[in-house]
Amino acid sequence: RNGVLPELLTLERLTAASTDGHRLHKTHAAVKVSLVDTLVPLRAVAEIRRLLDKQSGEVDMHASKAVLFLRLGPLTWSTKTVDHAFPPYEQVIPQRPANTCRVNRTGLIDALKATQISANEKTGGISLVFSTNKVTARGESAETGTAEDEVAADYGGPETTIGFNAKYVLDALGALDCDEVDLGLSGDLDPIVVRSVTTPDDFLGVCMPMR
Repeated sequence: RNGVLPELLTLERLTAASTDGHRLHKTHAAVKVSLVDTLVPLRAVAEIRRLLDKQSGEVDMHASKAVLFLRLGPLTWSTKTVDHAFPPYEQVIPQRPANTCRVNRTGLIDALKATQISANEKTGGISLVFSTNKVTARGESAETGTAEDEVAADYGGPETTIGFNAKYVLDALGALDCDEVDLGLSGDLDPIVVRSVTTPDDFLGVCMPMR
């Protein structure tokens, strides 16, 4: 929960996964080198992102069980890796959600932000109500009252209400740049799976429900 795990799937495909027990993100990248499974500290991940934002072209990377090295042009950067076992995250990813809701990504983001102002102050909790051809976001707290917003969706399953930390869902949606997303859901106590409609294999987000 304090790091990101890059895994080599093939000699040309790398998977990076992170989780804090409440949500999980997984994405892929093309690589040309062989790597071992390495757990990278979150602080190091933030620094890597900062360096990559300033770098164009290819980056050389080498990893061992103890150290990760990056060569970015004239700069060589390294970090110690985390000496802990990463949880078996694949086990918490729903493989076949009972229903799928297709919705405009920015529309859902706007609905979540509109109701987030009335989310529970301690938990950030809001609810998403999935009903025929729409998703309704609701927030309610004693301090700020109730807020509700809805967005049109392609959904024909049973009406289902699931509670979430609004920030976790927004983070998953914000990691994508597509127009539409598919939300896989099964029940009010089951997690949702967030994927791009156009590139569903490039990124996967799992958001656990709030009970």
